Amino acid sequence: MQTINHEHKNINPIFDDIERFYKMASEKKQNTLVPMVYDVSFQPLLKLFNQFGEIEYSVEFKKKQYNKIQLDNYDPKNIIVCFSGGKDSLSAVLHYQKLGYNVYLYHITGLNKVYYDEYKAAKKLSEKLNLPLYLEDVTYTGQHEWVEHPMKNMLMLNLALQFGIREKIGVKIATGNFYTSTVYLDSFDVCGGDCIEMWKAYERIIKKVIPKFHVYISSRNFQSTINSLLKKPELIQDVISCMTPNRFREQLRKKNQIKYGFPTLENRCGSCWKCCIEYIIMADNDLIKYDEAYYKHCLDILRNTTKKESGEILYTIDDIWNRWLFYDRRKSKYMI
Repeated sequence: MQTINHEHKNINPIFDDIERFYKMASEKKQNTLVPMVYDVSFQPLLKLFNQFGEIEYSVEFKKKQYNKIQLDNYDPKNIIVCFSGGKDSLSAVLHYQKLGYNVYLYHITGLNKVYYDEYKAAKKLSEKLNLPLYLEDVTYTGQHEWVEHPMKNMLMLNLALQFGIREKIGVKIATGNFYTSTVYLDSFDVCGGDCIEMWKAYERIIKKVIPKFHVYISSRNFQSTINSLLKKPELIQDVISCMTPNRFREQLRKKNQIKYGFPTLENRCGSCWKCCIEYIIMADNDLIKYDEAYYKHCLDILRNTTKKESGEILYTIDDIWNRWLFYDRRKSKYMI
């Protein structure tokens, strides 16, 4: 693992403008009377914010001149994966390894403070995969009124791109997001930053300085992520993708162990929708002990999560299956 310094000021002002936009958006209301000036390429990004909340910003858009970034002759097989240590980013790593890419893992600490142990998973997985891991620590202050900042992943990719240019690795940057995820299907406060529209908005901005820039996204949905990991079950234990903050995770895990009488995987709460989907799929593939009561509990979690996030009521097991899982329900242990 190599720790790198946050040195990006001299690459291009467009990267600073993206970070400035992030800091501005940390508060949903911008009170200054002096408008902040951004290039017209930032307009789609602001529209995304205004579409999903009562947000007031004092912003002007003008055509700004950015110098094109002079790129070196990078190895076309180099790719940097924004690597959290979770299932989705690991799935992306395995995908590009399979395609023959030289994969570089890039991990940021300081953005997800409630998930402060992610870097431990990233480090452990990088060692098992025998891949270089680059760790960068950043600090962004401000009143974050979002449940999860919609630009968190964009900021991460923005830093990874500068890293690739500085280290002469390349400008192919991959994420563990889903190319079918849209803002119309997901709650913006929770995972708007994961949606394809955010990456299109980022691409439009970066194309001002790198005309052929493209964000690489390999997975269709959570099921395709799990399918790739099922081929490497020895890595699943070390992944962290539980939705529960670290300080509550072990307490919930022990509670579920006592109630259902069998050990769940480490680093899982056993009560969030990600843990429940993981358990159902692993149980159906005989990778973990099947417990009917806990299996039903997981289905109830998925039903209740849908109601909480969207208000939609899932009445039957088939409703739950069609909303959350993407394989034939006849393969389910619950059907036995």
